[in-house]
Amino acid sequence: MKKVILFDLDGTVLNTLLDLSASLNETITSYGYKKIKNDIVRKYVGNGIKDLIKRSVNYDTKYLNSMYNDFLSYYEKNYAVYTKPYPNIINILNKLKAEGIKLGLLTNKNIHITKKLVNKFFPNTFDLVLGDGLGIEKKPSKEMMEFVIKKFNCQISDVLYVGDSDIDIKFAENANCDKIIVSYGFRDKEDLLLKTNYVIENTTDLENEINKFLNM
Repeated sequence: MKKVILFDLDGTVLNTLLDLSASLNETITSYGYKKIKNDIVRKYVGNGIKDLIKRSVNYDTKYLNSMYNDFLSYYEKNYAVYTKPYPNIINILNKLKAEGIKLGLLTNKNIHITKKLVNKFFPNTFDLVLGDGLGIEKKPSKEMMEFVIKKFNCQISDVLYVGDSDIDIKFAENANCDKIIVSYGFRDKEDLLLKTNYVIENTTDLENEINKFLNM
């Protein structure tokens, strides 16, 4: 059985911070809330757009659904103004694809926006893309992993998951799969090391760790 490698989106393969931050602030300030700094947005990202909005307005849910719709409307038009893949990521994915490795993208981001980002930056790369809005529980629930196992007809020992947050750590633990956690994304190394014992700081080391897994 060929190995399966799964990636998180925001903070793992794509640096989406500035576009997320712009969309967030455009939305919440129009409802009278204060602007959120980029370094705070970075810490709030990871559990979906509604959670990002709730945390940014101190869990005031009065206008949540309206703000969520406004966010999506703005972000859909401005999802790739500043967003770009992290260095070497496209090269890593292309090599894995050429080797016949099954590739999946698992994110808590809205699936419609996710597909737009994937089509723009990683066309014909991923064999499976899962996100919020498909009726599958978000990470850290292991439901996405259960979907992957059925889709690829593989064992959990064949699967490697790559992410950048505490949610990704918990997801891998819940799914009982091998993981690589990176600190070049949306979480600081020091914070990640409180919840996992090994963190990768750049995509060169990421490629090396992926190769170790493939050669196991």
